[in-house]
Order: sequence, then structure tokens, then C-alpha cells
Amino acid sequence: MSDQNTKPKPPDSAPRISHEEAAEACKAVHTAQTVEGLASTLQKQACELLDCERATFFRIEKHNKVVNLVAYRNKGRTRISLPLGEGIAGGVAKDNGYYICNKPAGDDLFVASIDGIQGMEIRNLLSAAMAEDEDVVGVLQVVNKVGGAFTENDAYWLQLLAEHGALAYQRVKRSEEGWSLVKNLAEAVATAVDNKHVSTVGHSERTRQVALAVGKEMGLDSDQLMELELAALLHDAGRLALSPEAFELVGGPGGGAAYAAAGERLHLVLTDALLRGLKLPECVGKLKEVASSHHEMVDGSGYPRGRKGADLSLSAKILAVANYFDLLTSGRAPESNGKRMEDEDAAKIMQGLAGKKFDAAVVEKMIAGKLYRIEKRRFPRYDYETPVQVTVLGDAQGSKSQVLETKALDLSEGGILFQSPQKLPDHALLKLKIFLPTEQLDALARVARHLKADDGKGFKVGAYFMWYGT
Repeated sequence: MSDQNTKPKPPDSAPRISHEEAAEACKAVHTAQTVEGLASTLQKQACELLDCERATFFRIEKHNKVVNLVAYRNKGRTRISLPLGEGIAGGVAKDNGYYICNKPAGDDLFVASIDGIQGMEIRNLLSAAMAEDEDVVGVLQVVNKVGGAFTENDAYWLQLLAEHGALAYQRVKRSEEGWSLVKNLAEAVATAVDNKHVSTVGHSERTRQVALAVGKEMGLDSDQLMELELAALLHDAGRLALSPEAFELVGGPGGGAAYAAAGERLHLVLTDALLRGLKLPECVGKLKEVASSHHEMVDGSGYPRGRKGADLSLSAKILAVANYFDLLTSGRAPESNGKRMEDEDAAKIMQGLAGKKFDAAVVEKMIAGKLYRIEKRRFPRYDYETPVQVTVLGDAQGSKSQVLETKALDLSEGGILFQSPQKLPDHALLKLKIFLPTEQLDALARVARHLKADDGKGFKVGAYFMWYGT
């Protein structure tokens, strides 16, 4: 490659860029906490340091042994995938060097679709590999130097910035991968908790979505949003320690005083105990407090500690609002009387409780932006009585299968609650045909528990899905 070397020459005796300026630019790069943040910082510092119009950061991704370069640009994000060695950026990445191109029109290596920027005439460009111990992780490229051509001096400073960018990239990538693992584990815990009862399936995920939407609108920073997200996923973690019998107290409509007084208070104590043993980094140090305070009220009437608004963090107030809104729409809050409420009806209830039970500013922000409107589940819950054909499969001891024509009282993507005239065998395997308004859902399910019917005649059978399809 012409005009390309592995290492640029040191600056001459009177460089335009001072060592102090370069040091400040490199220092700024190391403050980035995310890949997106690093891309933005690299672009900004490269433009200012080298006095050019635009900068582009490519990172190398390996997929099926094909190397892709992904470009982040100032206006939005443009994904560019190319084989290693193609275009100036691909060539620099392959050779772990740099390239000065002051006449793109006559340069065979310049590929407009790769090295160009849509809507901008490229007068010249400079590209440098981002490498850590010979391991190229990306490319930093600047275009259109103001008032002149790129020089070896420019290449020296760009490669210095690129080398610091490579170190920062490895750090933030490891950090993001670590947080991704933490979040995945929290999601697994949330799923295990919510699937303990048919009426709670998806509760933690819905709470997370609403809480994050409100948190972003209220200006929480990235660390606070991560803390809020993990707290939303883990706020009911103590339910894992509840026995099936105790879980019925907290599992849904009809629990009455026992539901509120025993089950809810107990699960908060257990959640607090479970999270207390976690060693958390400082950036999410209030996670335990936020998670265990989701039933606290701003007037001090909540539990477990009866804290008032001034004693609660903004994240705790947001989680309390998101959690209670889902309880309303799930039919599990006292105001819903065991019936799932429509979103707009639940919003009216929340408005009535604003400033009394919940922080007024948080409620206002959620309702004004309709931030409670989220994608809730693949199969919605139906309040009307959906027809169901239940086949109780026989066992190895020779018992025969029996068929029951009944109705679904509760349906979600995790399971079903249906009416039965008799108690079915514990843990019985069920074959179901569920007649939805627009399609038939076939499912295989396992009996989880029985509840007495509201009228005292027969039972309400709860079963969790093992498989379903249309």
C-alpha cells in the first residue's frame, strides 16, 4: 500500500500539536464507559486534535471467521461490513498500520462506499489501526483536514490516539460483557420467580420496561439506569424462598388480608436477605435498597420499613410506581378487585394516588408520556372466558386419559388457570386445546396447584406450559 507504513515517524522539532494537547485527548478517551461512548469520544478528540471535519471509528467483529468493520458516525450510526483488507480502512486493519490519502480521486485503495461519508466530499483522509499487542481491534479514520493535507506528524498523533483507543475499547468491551452476564443472570432469576405462579408470569420484565422508560425521561445517568434495571429484575427475588403453599398468599387475586399482611411482607424480608450478601460495585451500590423498597410509600404507609418520600431515592420511587402499575393491570392490587385493569384505567388510579402513596413527579412523567404502553407478552391475558379442551393424560400405571370441556379463567404465555369440576391429579400432564378469538393454541402443560372455586363448587386448576404452538 503506497503512503502506508507500520509506524509513523515521530513529530518534527516544532509540531503543530503539543504533547500536552495529545495527553489531554488520550486521557479523555479513557473516561468512556461504553463502546458507544468511546466511539463518540474518539471521534470528537480526533477531530479536535487533528483539526479535521469528521472522524469515523471502525471496530472489528469476528463472525464465522469473517471480519467485519462496524462504523460509528457523528450523525446516527451506519453499519458497514467488509472483508479484512478491503478499502483503506480494511487494509489498515489487515496490515496493522496507517495510511495517508491526500488525493482520494486517484487512489485505487479508496472505496467511497467504505471510506467515504454520505453527503460529504472527501478531499483527504488519514487512517490508523487501533491495536493492543499486535491485536487489531479497530480503525480510527479522519477526513478533510482544515486548510491543508495530512502529514506524517498527523499520522503520529492519530496513531497515538488510536493506541489509547484500543486499550480503552478492550476495557469497556470487557465491562459491557460482564454487565451483560450480570443482566442475563438477573433475567433468569426474574423468570424463575415470576413463573412460580400463573398470575405473575412476566411481572418483573414489564416492571423493568416501565421503570427504565420513566428513569430515562427523568434524567437518570447510565449507572443509575443499570442499577434501576437490575433492581426491577430482582425486586421479587425473595419469592424463590417461599413454599408453594405460602406463594398462594402472594400469587394473585383473592388472597385478601393474608396476601397483603403475610406474603408480601415476607417476600420483601427474603429479598433483602438474599441481596444483602451480594458484593456490588460502587456504580450500582444502591441496588439492594432500591429493590427492597418497592412497596414503600411516600407518605410512610408502605413496608417493610415505613420510609417516607425524603428517605427514598428517585430510583426507589420509580420502581414503586412501575411495580404498582403492573399490579393494577394484573389484577393483583386492592383497587383492581381481582380483575385486570386496562392501562388507561390503571393510569387514573395512579393519578389518584400521586402525592399520597407515590411520588407525584414520577407518576406525572409516566402518565404524560404514556410510558406504561409496552409490549407485554406474546400471548395476552384474556379477561373473558376462553373455551378450553383439557385432556388429562394417563400414567404408566394404566390409568386412562380423560377429557374435560371447560373455560380458561386466566391465560398468559407462562401458563393457564381453568375451571374444573374435580381436583386433578397433582403434577398431572395435560394436553390442551385453547380456542383463542383468532386462532387455536395447542399446548402441553403440567398441573401446578389447585384453588377452590369462588362459588365453592369445583376447583380452579393452575398449570404451567411445557410447550405450546398454533
